Amino acid sequence: MRFLKQLWHEDQGVLTFEWILLITALVIGIVGGLAAARDAIISELGDLSAAITSIDQSFVVKDLDGSVIYQFDDDPEYVAQCRPPQAPISLDDPNSERGEPQEPATTP
Repeated sequence: MRFLKQLWHEDQGVLTFEWILLITALVIGIVGGLAAARDAIISELGDLSAAITSIDQSFVVKDLDGSVIYQFDDDPEYVAQCRPPQAPISLDDPNSERGEPQEPATTP
């Protein structure tokens, strides 16, 4: 009984316990913050890739009276090659086993 009473009044390890609790709370907060930052960065990079693939460099130069002096239209076939395929590649497709490229799905 005397040992338990002495243990109850002991205060030498209190500061260490408080530091452990503080560091544990900080680590949990840092891990949660890094996970949120990771998700936000991945989302922003996805938006950036969508913006880059939709760049259209077409332009028109007009005179003061509105007549066209020069016009450049971006080749849509070349721009379409930069976009990802519309349908996912099937692993069960027999063409993919022979190493033949698959045609991208066409949209109506």
